[in-house]
Amino acid sequence: MAKAPKPLMSVMLLFLGLLPACCTQNAIERNILKEPNTMAIPTTSLEPITLTNCTDNTNCLFPNSSCSGVNGTMGVCQCIDEYVLTGSSVCTRVNLFKVTDILLKNVTEDSIVVEWSAIQNFPGVTVNYTVTFNGSVNSYVSSPYLIKSLSDGEVHSVQITSNVRGRDGRETTVMSDVKLTRTVPRAPEFVPDQSYAAPSATISWTPQNPDVDVFYVTLTGPGVSFSNVTNETSITFNDLRPGMNYTVTVVQQTNEPYPTKSSKATFEFHTNSTEPGPPKAIEVINVGQRIISLKITDTDRPNGDIAGYYFKLRYKIYPDTDYMERTTFLLKTASSIYDLQHHIVPGVTYMIAVFTRNNAFNSSNNVTLDKVTTLPDIPGRVKDLHPQQTNQTTTSGFIRWGRPNSPNGNMKAYRVVLNGRPNIIQCRLYFLCIGMCPDILLGPPYDTCGIQNGTALVENQREISLLVDNLRVGTTYTLSVVGYTEAGAGNHPRQVTLTTLSIVPAAVNSDSFQINFPSNGPNFRLKWAKPTQFPGEDLTYLVILRDQLIYRTLETVNTTSLFYAPNPSVSGRLYNYYKYSITVRSMTSAGPADSRTYSFSTPSKGDLGRPQSLKINMLPDDCKFILISWTEADIEARNGPILQYIFENRDGTDKWKYYVSSPNYWAVTNRQFIFELSVREQATYSLEIYAKSSNQTGVTYTTQRFQTNKCRKCMQSKHKTVQRYQCYM
Repeated sequence: MAKAPKPLMSVMLLFLGLLPACCTQNAIERNILKEPNTMAIPTTSLEPITLTNCTDNTNCLFPNSSCSGVNGTMGVCQCIDEYVLTGSSVCTRVNLFKVTDILLKNVTEDSIVVEWSAIQNFPGVTVNYTVTFNGSVNSYVSSPYLIKSLSDGEVHSVQITSNVRGRDGRETTVMSDVKLTRTVPRAPEFVPDQSYAAPSATISWTPQNPDVDVFYVTLTGPGVSFSNVTNETSITFNDLRPGMNYTVTVVQQTNEPYPTKSSKATFEFHTNSTEPGPPKAIEVINVGQRIISLKITDTDRPNGDIAGYYFKLRYKIYPDTDYMERTTFLLKTASSIYDLQHHIVPGVTYMIAVFTRNNAFNSSNNVTLDKVTTLPDIPGRVKDLHPQQTNQTTTSGFIRWGRPNSPNGNMKAYRVVLNGRPNIIQCRLYFLCIGMCPDILLGPPYDTCGIQNGTALVENQREISLLVDNLRVGTTYTLSVVGYTEAGAGNHPRQVTLTTLSIVPAAVNSDSFQINFPSNGPNFRLKWAKPTQFPGEDLTYLVILRDQLIYRTLETVNTTSLFYAPNPSVSGRLYNYYKYSITVRSMTSAGPADSRTYSFSTPSKGDLGRPQSLKINMLPDDCKFILISWTEADIEARNGPILQYIFENRDGTDKWKYYVSSPNYWAVTNRQFIFELSVREQATYSLEIYAKSSNQTGVTYTTQRFQTNKCRKCMQSKHKTVQRYQCYM
């Protein structure tokens, strides 16, 4: 709709000032008034525009123009309402600038892109655009223009207004036709179910926009492609297969007018699996010692995705044992080859039942293979029985073992090897066979051993025993046992021990004791001879070391050696010149012999013990003698026989000797001694006292200095057993 023209007088007056008439461009530039009925408007880039002054419409001679003056007032000639000035005297219909090619593109749930063509063919004429949608006005926009924040699935109106400004500055508008469109509705949302049981499944959805006309539904999946149009919000599919994946797409279309389709809503579902059928066929393609390879043809009724195959194995390790049942599962392979290795052992006959396993169920029916026997291998280690030996004598005994837990075939024989011992010059071989022993058992490397008579076994014998004789009394033997199958001998022998009975040995000969002191101190080593007439090896000795002075046990040792030396913790506590005893008792598993005791004293060594508790008694009534008392050193510190004590004066040359009468070298209680020394009157003494033996000197005891008394008037008398003079004042 075009607007009415606006008077431009005020504009022209402001532009021209007080000039009475319009001028040409040159006259204006020179500021000179040229003609009274016209004026020129200067421009910088366009041709000059000349406007005609007027007082009424009769003065406007070019088409589609009128005078802007009112009631005879001065005005200018302008284009009428529906025209716009495009030249000095050219009025162009404004509809020429009307937008007629509106395009609505990229329509989504909440936005539309508007495009149109702009008309700019008239220099000096400007056009801007206003886009109006849903009552919202957006001015001065350009193409393309994005309209946002719309409601989904609703009809929206779009109109574009062209705002045209002529060369004379007058503005006129023209509106386009209203364009209507509908935004895309939101895709529906599916309502998932917990399970979909073949052969039919119902899929439901909820529309997200209420303006619904129809739904376009498609279904794709294994062996199916289905399309339908419905106005319902659910649909039921039939003839579906169990355990399969299907995809449903739903597109919602809105009602008239302007129907619009939503984006695709996609839903995937998996039909429940049902029990599959058994394998169609099974073929054994390889059998080894620990592998059975099968080729399996899949069932025609998987009723789901085949996950693999479930195998039930039934077999016996020995013919006389119960059947064992084991199960295993193998995932489906592209090659259809399945290698059974779990629970497959050599030399065993299997019955194998094969079940199909889909993603939910095992088939209740199966295909069974009977009598599939693996290749034999050497047997495992024979079983250990307790006790390993029975019925022993001093020269023989029976050993026992059980058949292997893993025979890996049919047990044919056992081989027992007795390696050399002190009374056995070469090894012995024993063969125990079911039936006749084959010659292959006698080959190297054991053909250098002495071969004993074989012992016949019964088939499937669980426990085996063997008499081993011509052995030595009280001796332990180790024998190795292996089994044989069709594949040969086992390579992990079982070690079985046999100990013959012993006898009570003779006592150790007392004359055979020999002792030496390597460091000439208390440490020692005592040796003795083995009792006569005992060839066995279970002879041991009980050795007891005692302190002979206080009758205390210092160490008890069991040994098989023919000598004894005390442990370092004991030898470090032995004393020089001390009495000890050692008791040695020979014994075997049959019992002990009489004990024998050897007594000895350790050598004297080092300094003799230092006197202790020494006292000097100055007699008040005597100036010629002093009385000295002391106690001998402790027995642990004497280190040798003390025969005398020496007294020396450090302040002179005096020297005294005290001889120990009836010496008791190993007295446990320390003895006390008293000795009278003859001294000089009023003399100073400092005594050194030490013990003495034939080859040792003791630790010195030094007294403090002291002075003897002054003599008085004397008279002859006796004091104890010593005769001397007593002096009086």
